[in-house]
Amino acid sequence: MERAAAASVGTSSRYAVLAANVSKVIVASSGRALEPAEKKLMDRAAELLEKIVEGSQFIEHSEAHALSKPRENLFAFEHAISALRKVDISRDAEIELTTIFAVLQQDLHRLATDEEIEGSRRLAIRGFFDALGELFYRDIADSSVMIQETDFERTLL
Repeated sequence: MERAAAASVGTSSRYAVLAANVSKVIVASSGRALEPAEKKLMDRAAELLEKIVEGSQFIEHSEAHALSKPRENLFAFEHAISALRKVDISRDAEIELTTIFAVLQQDLHRLATDEEIEGSRRLAIRGFFDALGELFYRDIADSSVMIQETDFERTLL
């Protein structure tokens, strides 16, 4: 497997598992304080959203300075845009994408510190991470099919 493709599958795998776990914790934690491991998970999800925010700022040209990890930030941002379209969190066209992602990030920090988040916000976060996880899982499946097709082509030659 090509090095860049392997890195992409690894990133997609990490993010797919992260997104699925965030969604599970949001459902299971309603009305109770988070366990330490759940708080750590929310912090990791907030770090992913930080990468997405950086990618969004870069695309919107509001923060065109160097990204921490350009390929990963833009990769995560691309998936986040698709996830937003699926769950329609961005109903208000006046709000910039960067702001939407920053609000999601703040909500995750609030969850990690056991602050109360209204039910509709919890559902929005869960829907976003469900859609995001689906997109990352699709990457993994697509890569698997591509690898199998390449292996099949080699055996024919």
